[in-house]
Amino acid sequence: MKLSQDQIKKIFLSLIGLVALVYCYFSFLLGPLQASQENMISTTAELEGKVAGSKKTMEQTAQLERTAGPAIRLSKTVEVAAYAIDDWLVDFPHADFLVLAKSIARFENENPLWSVASLRLKANEAELGLQTATLGIRTLVKK
Repeated sequence: MKLSQDQIKKIFLSLIGLVALVYCYFSFLLGPLQASQENMISTTAELEGKVAGSKKTMEQTAQLERTAGPAIRLSKTVEVAAYAIDDWLVDFPHADFLVLAKSIARFENENPLWSVASLRLKANEAELGLQTATLGIRTLVKK
């Protein structure tokens, strides 16, 4: 079987087209898919490591809570048992609301063993800018 010059050219061009098609398939379609797959595999491995570390941290935290729980309750009981609680009522017949609020905040910040347990304000109809205030204070006093 003898091939003509024209048939040889067609076969040669078909082979060049086939090589170009195979090259395009591997470089433009399969290459990005493989790169994406490798990226996902590495990301999955990193995330699995982080999940394992988080599980270990959660187990350590749970263990710490189990061992520290009774000690915390005991220390609170000991601290409260060493102090007596006193309640006080203080009346302010004429109090400006803003000055009273700043004073209460400063009072609680400067005295850690004292806390404001209640606050009752009454508006004074005669003088609109002044209120009557009753302040309930709870103190912890060492026995």
